Amino acid sequence: MVLKRILFSAFSVFFLFSALNLNAEIPFKKDALKDGIIFTTGAAVFTAGMLMDEYVEFDYPDVLDKDDINPLDRWSVKGYSKPFGYAGNISYGAGVLLAPELLFSCSYLNDDISGQDLVTIGLMYVESFLYTKGTVNIIKNIVQRPRPYAYYGDVDFFDESVKDRYCSFPSGHTSDAFMSAAFTTYVFHECFPESKWCVPVGIASYALAGSTAAFRMLSGNHFLTDVLGGAAIGTLYGIGIPYLHKLMYEKSLDSSSTLQITPVPAGLNFTVRF
Repeated sequence: MVLKRILFSAFSVFFLFSALNLNAEIPFKKDALKDGIIFTTGAAVFTAGMLMDEYVEFDYPDVLDKDDINPLDRWSVKGYSKPFGYAGNISYGAGVLLAPELLFSCSYLNDDISGQDLVTIGLMYVESFLYTKGTVNIIKNIVQRPRPYAYYGDVDFFDESVKDRYCSFPSGHTSDAFMSAAFTTYVFHECFPESKWCVPVGIASYALAGSTAAFRMLSGNHFLTDVLGGAAIGTLYGIGIPYLHKLMYEKSLDSSSTLQITPVPAGLNFTVRF
């Protein structure tokens, strides 16, 4: 019943948004060659992270001492909490798997953006996700930091994989959530700079991302520095990948071919611009 209410509220908000007229040409461009490179490299980073999850061996410590934790993170050491764990998964799903998809799909259905624009936005989102997830998994396997709940002893009831207990830094849920928030806020503002929805969209996006980070700490899964690191990585790719496509768009405008013919004393001056 609670999930149904959440979904109903989400659809109500976004279909209310879709009733507005925000017609715009998005300032982003996809390019077969450049996107081929970006996507392939992102897929390689993602695959490298997955392979490291599978094959990298961890050096498990015999004893975990809370006094070894830095003062900034020591306060957040706690046992695992299922309710907060579930809450974090819900806010993660709403922020990463639901909100941006609904937002830009409604823009398309309302003819505010074209089908090709929607494809471009979707491609940028997938690329951002690949880089974010891959980078986080690679760092996790290099750092091998114990999660806060690991300091409370055996937790077989929660996690069948011992290895996952030593993948605390950076927070994967948080990195994805902030990637989505940064992406949604930045892309929406660039597409509809005059819209009164820019601020509400940004507030809602970052509220979901912040909630995910808070729940990951309250559940005993992550330290403060874990979520800060994840937020930084997610923000980097959430803005960085769309920004690359904005540069492609601006270059396409600058590189449009033009022919100018100007009278000069000696005849005619032909200027060709590519």
